[in-house]
Amino acid sequence: MSTTIALVCGASFGAFCVTLLIAREADKSWPLALLIAGGSLLGTLSAFGTLISAI
Repeated sequence: MSTTIALVCGASFGAFCVTLLIAREADKSWPLALLIAGGSLLGTLSAFGTLISAI
């Protein structure tokens, strides 16, 4: 179970970083890029949380 949690945290952080990179490459301001990336992070955590609860 701890391995699953570690993978979820890593994937969530990876999704946050990729989304932040894409937002910055699209010439978005830092606050807007962080808002977009934060939404992506929350969505990923929510999806993985649902997946874990189903197991």
